Amino acid sequence: MAVNLTDPSDDEECKLAEAAIACLQSGQLTPLIKEELKYKIQSRRMEQGKGELLVQFTSPNTYQLTEEEALKSDRRRQQNRMAAKKFRRRQTTLAMTQDKTLQKLQLENSRLNSEIQKLTIEKELWQEKLNRLLLDTIECQIET
Repeated sequence: MAVNLTDPSDDEECKLAEAAIACLQSGQLTPLIKEELKYKIQSRRMEQGKGELLVQFTSPNTYQLTEEEALKSDRRRQQNRMAAKKFRRRQTTLAMTQDKTLQKLQLENSRLNSEIQKLTIEKELWQEKLNRLLLDTIECQIET
């Protein structure tokens, strides 16, 4: 059945009207644009002398697994669960180990910082004693 697309039939007008209503309801122009594109493509095909392009969409066939495929799928799913569980356990262990290492390093860092402070104080004390000794030596040389 050839359709004259230069003068849209009731069917095309109905589809365009439905698309316009869908646009108003959804607030999107997509349905109307799709229908206009279909109409434009069909009209160009007709102008070129080609036949009407009929597009039919069929729902995909549902496929029943065989018993062997179902067992294989279940086995794979179970292996995946076990691998995921093992991975999560390994990640938890790694995080705990890293946390313990962090705590040890922070403790070591604070111990070293306190040692730095003690050594700095001791250095200043020795520096002060050295300065006094040098001053005393200079004063003795000046007096003599």
